[in-house]
Amino acid sequence: MRGSRSERGQTLIEGALALMVFFTLLFGVIDCGLVLVRHQSLVERVRSAVRWGVVHPWDGSGEQIANLILYGQPTEPIGATSGATGSYLGLTR
Repeated sequence: MRGSRSERGQTLIEGALALMVFFTLLFGVIDCGLVLVRHQSLVERVRSAVRWGVVHPWDGSGEQIANLILYGQPTEPIGATSGATGSYLGLTR
């Protein structure tokens, strides 16, 4: 009876360690996936802004393109300089 009880404790400890490793790897994969999704969405936003810049006349400064990437519109929103309006993924110039 005594040997059986110690083996149950050993199984519990091994299971806890295995689950720790499993969940660490799982959350690492999820985190990497989120980074890749944000990177791809930023790339698509830049491509869209550059396409818009090809069609519309250049303002001489590139501010419209930067505003399209940050805010999704060619003009800076009211209150954007004070931080009231959030930019895309918290990016700043």
